[in-house]
Amino acid sequence: LFIFITPPSTAELLSRLTGRNTESPGALAVRQKEALIELGLAKDYEHVVCNRHVDETAREILAMIAAEHERRQTRV
Repeated sequence: LFIFITPPSTAELLSRLTGRNTESPGALAVRQKEALIELGLAKDYEHVVCNRHVDETAREILAMIAAEHERRQTRV
């Protein structure tokens, strides 16, 4: 099961990265560039989940895991 978790927008992604204040300006610039590249990889995943609210996102992912587990159980 491959799940890609994406932010609501690239602007929100950059805001979240900046708001953490955990990296130097240089490291932040590298991380932002990498993150934008990584967003392009979403198409390679089975599922894409937009992380607007952590509780909602967690429920959605747990439902996907449960559905996958059920699917595999019925194949056995």
